[in-house]
Amino acid sequence: MARAPATPDLFGAPEPAAAPSEGVRPLADRLRPATLAEVVGQDHLLGEEGSLSRMLARGSLASLILWGPPGVGKTTIARLLAEAAALRFTALSAVFSGVADLKRAFEEARARKSNGQGTLLFVDEIHRFNRAQQDGFLPVVEDGTVTLVGATTENPSFALNGALLSRCQVLVLKRLDDAALELLLTRAEALMGRALPLAPEARAVLRAMADGDGRYGLNMAEQLFALPEATPPLDPAGLSALLAKRAALYDKDREEHYNLISALHKSMRGSDPDAALYWFARMLTGGEDPRYIARRLTRFAAEDIGMADPRALPLAIAAWETFERMGSPEGELALAQLVVHLATAPKSNAVYQAFNEAMRSAGILKKNEADVIKDDVMEGLTAVVTVRMSEPQFEGQTKEVLGTAAATKIVSTVVADKLKEFFSTTRRIDKANGKLIMEKIANASRTRISARAHKDIQRRKNALESSSLPTKLSDCRSEDVTRTELFIVEGDSALGTTKAARNSEFQAILPIRGKILNVQKASLSQMLDDKECGSIIQVIGAGSGKSFELDEARYGRIILMSDADVDGAHIRCLLLTLMYRYMRPMLDDGRVFAAIPPLHRIETMGVGGKKGEYLYTYSDDEMKKVTADLKKNGKRWKEPIQRYKGLGEMDADQLRETTMDPDARTLRRITVPDGEAAERMFELLMGSDVAPRKEFIAT
Repeated sequence: MARAPATPDLFGAPEPAAAPSEGVRPLADRLRPATLAEVVGQDHLLGEEGSLSRMLARGSLASLILWGPPGVGKTTIARLLAEAAALRFTALSAVFSGVADLKRAFEEARARKSNGQGTLLFVDEIHRFNRAQQDGFLPVVEDGTVTLVGATTENPSFALNGALLSRCQVLVLKRLDDAALELLLTRAEALMGRALPLAPEARAVLRAMADGDGRYGLNMAEQLFALPEATPPLDPAGLSALLAKRAALYDKDREEHYNLISALHKSMRGSDPDAALYWFARMLTGGEDPRYIARRLTRFAAEDIGMADPRALPLAIAAWETFERMGSPEGELALAQLVVHLATAPKSNAVYQAFNEAMRSAGILKKNEADVIKDDVMEGLTAVVTVRMSEPQFEGQTKEVLGTAAATKIVSTVVADKLKEFFSTTRRIDKANGKLIMEKIANASRTRISARAHKDIQRRKNALESSSLPTKLSDCRSEDVTRTELFIVEGDSALGTTKAARNSEFQAILPIRGKILNVQKASLSQMLDDKECGSIIQVIGAGSGKSFELDEARYGRIILMSDADVDGAHIRCLLLTLMYRYMRPMLDDGRVFAAIPPLHRIETMGVGGKKGEYLYTYSDDEMKKVTADLKKNGKRWKEPIQRYKGLGEMDADQLRETTMDPDARTLRRITVPDGEAAERMFELLMGSDVAPRKEFIAT
């Protein structure tokens, strides 16, 4: 039966879309780099020693998070990485994509993987995915279904899940500098076949208007190329009149907010009123609440200027009140005047120097302790000290007059001297009050320093635990924690043999290079700085110390594998101490084991044409006993008996048979008492008490 003709479309058949011509494509797209070598402004990543260059040279492109401002090449770099690594490029936008799009992309990637083709999945604005959507990437990144490259303009530490960050390496892209922007303009001129109609000064203004954004700079250049060829070169005023002003890059509650208020503070501290006014105007233009700026200026007047200019604080309060009464934009002029005054005012720390000298003289502040700062004094000061100056020329004058430049130095000196006098008095009640004040200030300083040190250690721990896995890890394919095993292997010499002997489905290998830190003697800070300890914490993936979460551990068993000699025992003891100190729940749960390879291999001689057998022994005493038994039974063995000096001397079959095959090996489960014993042994052998160590060695 003949098929009826298709009903014609109401609007007719759609015409095939024509490919966009070169003239239709934006200039920025036509100038998009064709190779990584053409990318500008990111030499720290793509130069000879750059992170991405080294990855590509090794042939091991990790999953990445590209963090940087707009227009610096994040999308372009992702495309070129896929080409350089021979991966299929797939792009998604977190703004327009949902769970269904992700599932479709993952299924397509799995299909390509089964055919031997890898996939680079590029996700633009990845920070816009919620936590559940971000978690969806974990299994496909973990098993290598996709190499994820996410692009974000937000700080990944705040915008992305820790679990996702732990599987990706964060790379920071820099804002394009003046030289990089000039190179882009030169390429644009070469492509268009003519120079930009700009005077040299206007060309510099054009680069400044781009503000580090290459795309925006090329878009402005495209507008200039659209002018008639006979257009005379524009000066800065003509350029500004032609091109729309770009909105200032700012956010009211994120990274740029704190960057700009910090720049304002530093400009005023550096007594640079022009720079201070620039950052002040930049914040207002970006939409910052002037009340927030007024509060920070008032704090600056109290903390950074203080007695060097007693007028600064009343002026700050007056400017704040002026804004509250008048509002914007008139009230902003009062704040601008305050910015100029604070930037040009003398800065003083005479009061704080007086406190430090007095506290060190009294022995309250030790020689090796840092000076107290303003916040400590503000917290510790619980008394008002009145200073009367007897100089006739100052009699009856107000603090405004005493705050002039001519009197500032005298005022600061008098206040400092009188504070020292108060704290060094011999009067019993004043001495007692002074001591209480100084002790409170010293305690405030110690608390601040301790909190800062704790915060720094926590930051380093978080950075360590959320960073990408070390490249020396040979991971397994399975994610089933009930099966997976991590072998922590001594030295590089055994790495090849161990990798060949393992079952890559569920056995992972982490080689340990160099000396292991003795954490029994080291501080937490030293442990976090140690490369090998850091690798172990990263790979296990459950944190360390009080933040250790057993359920987050990536492996069901941790197996310590070292040589069967004295050095191997020493390394096992060091590793065990690390586990006991910082990953004790692994011991409590019975998930840490020791696999001790044999020390000798005895090859017996066969009888009647039969092959002999191999016997493995794990100590010299055991070897003597085995050979004695063989001799007693009339059996012979080949001489010399092989003695393994290290794991590297065993071939893959021997290592698999004796140490790694779950059906043949013997593991010793390490318990908390083992960890305690290791702690005691290290305290005995490496502690400060000499007598017990001598006794141990003698016996």
